[in-house]
Amino acid sequence: MNASRETVRRGEPSRSTAVEDDATILADVTAPLTHATALDPDRTIVDGTDALFGPESDETISDADQAPATPEAEVPEALRANPVVARLLEEAKRRSALAQTTASEQRTTSTFGAPPASETAAAAHEFGHHETGHDVGHEGRRFQEELGLLRGPARALVERGALSERRAVSISLQARDAGVGFMRALAADRTNVDMQLAYGAIGKTLGVSPLFDKSEAIKRLVECDWLPPDLAEQWQMLPLRSDRDGVAAIAMIDPFDLVARDWAHRRSAAQTVEITPIHPDAFFEALRRYRALKHEMEGGDGMFVPIAVNWTRADVERAELTHLDVPAVVNYILHRGYEQGASDIHVEPTGEDLLVRCRVDGVLQEEIKLPGRTANMLASRIKVLANLDVAERRMPQDGRIGVLIQDHPIDIRVSSLPTVHGEKLVLRLLDEGALRPRLEEIGLPDRELRTLLDKISAPFGLILLSGPTGSGKTTTLYSCLSSIDRRGRNVVTVEDPVEYRLKGVHQTQVDENLGLTFAGGLRAILRQDPDVIMVGECRDAETAQMAVQASLTGHLVFSTIHANDSVGVVNRLIDMGVDPFLVANSVSMSVAQRLVRVHCAHCQTVVDGRDVLANLRAEGVSLEKLESLGIDIAPDLPAIVTLGCSHCRHTGYAGRQAVFEALALDDDLRAMIIGEGFDVRRFRREARARGMQSMLEHALTLVEEGRTSYSEVVRVLGES
Repeated sequence: MNASRETVRRGEPSRSTAVEDDATILADVTAPLTHATALDPDRTIVDGTDALFGPESDETISDADQAPATPEAEVPEALRANPVVARLLEEAKRRSALAQTTASEQRTTSTFGAPPASETAAAAHEFGHHETGHDVGHEGRRFQEELGLLRGPARALVERGALSERRAVSISLQARDAGVGFMRALAADRTNVDMQLAYGAIGKTLGVSPLFDKSEAIKRLVECDWLPPDLAEQWQMLPLRSDRDGVAAIAMIDPFDLVARDWAHRRSAAQTVEITPIHPDAFFEALRRYRALKHEMEGGDGMFVPIAVNWTRADVERAELTHLDVPAVVNYILHRGYEQGASDIHVEPTGEDLLVRCRVDGVLQEEIKLPGRTANMLASRIKVLANLDVAERRMPQDGRIGVLIQDHPIDIRVSSLPTVHGEKLVLRLLDEGALRPRLEEIGLPDRELRTLLDKISAPFGLILLSGPTGSGKTTTLYSCLSSIDRRGRNVVTVEDPVEYRLKGVHQTQVDENLGLTFAGGLRAILRQDPDVIMVGECRDAETAQMAVQASLTGHLVFSTIHANDSVGVVNRLIDMGVDPFLVANSVSMSVAQRLVRVHCAHCQTVVDGRDVLANLRAEGVSLEKLESLGIDIAPDLPAIVTLGCSHCRHTGYAGRQAVFEALALDDDLRAMIIGEGFDVRRFRREARARGMQSMLEHALTLVEEGRTSYSEVVRVLGES
């Protein structure tokens, strides 16, 4: 109060005085225009802005009801110099001009409501149509017509801020010209559109949670007779699992397509159709999986045995298991391995017990322990499913099982090995519908990714991947093949086994019992006019020689080879008897990789470097070991670690990430290979000097980013 008195005493207006003055000015400005209220008693004027700007409604106003054409003429001259008044008058002139051109036109309404006049004016201003004179009327009328296109989902996306009016009008025009719904047109042309935000807005509008995740969409897929894959693609819908009788659950790219919904209702003969919006990326990935599922269900390669599980772990581990329970136990083991995301299941007799372990994220973890007397029964059941000789227990055997787990076709490779305690079985699970990442998603650093993409687009060359078994080489190979134009190029592979099937790629399975080896398959492929060749592995000198010759005769060749790092690939080829001159001129790039586990997102915490060093010492990692690897952990710096929780089976890790070392040969490096006395160490130093990043350096980058731990890096790359 004293401060206010002091301000007044000094001759400066107080804040309340300023507000009163503004109100007086606004009243003086709007007073000459209040005759509009007399014409419409129900019309409300707030602070006089309605008199200046015109009504914010969609009602058509007759000429007699309009505000004066030139409201500034009735505003006192002294007030026009006020900046606020001048700005209000300018806006009034613009809206008055636009209203004159659109007063006689009927606004198009929609289920989401017609756009109010204020939005029309604002949108016209956004498009730059706010000039005076004849141009204002022409552009205003044109934009008025365009806004009439914004109905249904288009209006919803604009209102929720997921799409600009300009982009919505453009897509609406495309949809009208193509004769499709707005969401279909949006899915086809996603330029400058955040589809995640768009489908989130659609979900809020419909009150339904959309499907964004590809894996979740595939998990909810269900096979149904009334929707074959071709019609699913045509109508852009997929059947989902529903727990309610008489309800057909469907995922649709365009949930507003009433024709498609009506067709699905009639075709499914369901009482109710339940629609879930699905992101286009998730839809097309799930559609590919749906095609594979239908193909296998209709008699594709192999017999797929449905696996149904109604047992718990306690049921499996009870002591009184009999031979009648064995099929259910095997089903439980397969189902549990699939649920855990295991790459392999080990069934191991130990004498007293039968131990079942699953390899999850590269590490074996005990799953269940059964009585030892069940070992022969379980081995016999698995061998029957794999078409192996049940009576033969003295010789190793190999077979395969095709099963359906949660409607997913899983190919299981079975290997039996006689031991002193009985037959040890290892089952490798290959999910034929598993998502194969694009090359941009496998974790290559930007520089190495650009180099690899350049080499893949070349007409010829030899690209070799190295790493131990289970290091992700096959995934990287398939990612490379997926990046190739398979329509314009003939892509042929020879593999052992064919783990995943790629559309547009001609894949051959090695069968040494029939005499079909990698070398024999490659020899046959060269007579098939190939452009791109993928050889599963250069196991021997003959295969390596042929792969080199194929790359030199104008083919792009991919293969794998066992070497410790990318530099070792060159040395390995020379050791296999390939001429150094041919190695230097054929190999365009070698990539070495390993897989490290990544932190579980649910149990991360931050500690200082002292705790990290203490944990490493407890795990048997000495300071000398860290020093030899070039790992320096500052005691005072914070580091991200995990504690372990139910989400990660208390391991602290969930999932794996590849670390890479990529070597692209240039003229100087080729000269070193051809030169006398090839020295691997000198060659490696020269490659490092040219910017080659080692796997250890890549892994330490992931540690700094909080993706993995020093302990995991030492475990995987401790001998690098």
